[in-house]
Amino acid sequence: MQAWELDWPGTDDYIEKMTFPNCSVTLDCSYGSCDAEISEWKSPTAWDSGGRLDAKIRLRVSGASLVWIYP
Repeated sequence: MQAWELDWPGTDDYIEKMTFPNCSVTLDCSYGSCDAEISEWKSPTAWDSGGRLDAKIRLRVSGASLVWIYP
């Protein structure tokens, strides 16, 4: 994830890039729909400029549908 300071009408300033670990969920699906799922919060594992920012990320899946396609 990259963080930028958005300046209008001037130029935007790059602040920092943060790298996060993989984030996944396992969906519980039946024909036609899947239940909503949410992952645990994940903290960054690396920063390109010494950790000036702190952030967390998580994955949320809602409104998914399961469709069987036969060849």
